[in-house]
Amino acid sequence: MRRCKSRPISRCNMKDFSFQTGVTTEFARQDDKIVIAKEKDISAILNQNKEARNNASRGWKGDMHHVASIDFIIIEMWSNELREKGASNCNPLAVENRDFFKAKLNDPNWRAIRVKEGVV
Repeated sequence: MRRCKSRPISRCNMKDFSFQTGVTTEFARQDDKIVIAKEKDISAILNQNKEARNNASRGWKGDMHHVASIDFIIIEMWSNELREKGASNCNPLAVENRDFFKAKLNDPNWRAIRVKEGVV
């Protein structure tokens, strides 16, 4: 099982689980702030991505290609990363964050979200 956590917290004070999304949300007080962390098992989507990647065509001919399937918890992680960097728009899918998004898709650490090999 692979878990994806939006941000680490040292001690959880309260937890909530959504059966609809599969997300566990933890709430904690740290240094007079409320910290919210979300966690989700993303092994199913990663297994689907691996199968799709193994069956994908190898060429890049044409205009449109399905290159990745990304769970929303990962998009939220990337949004938090952009916020910490001081980005004016924290949506990783926004046009002004295209270089950030492409770098994530091409990063070997994020290979598991890819469904097609190659450089975007």
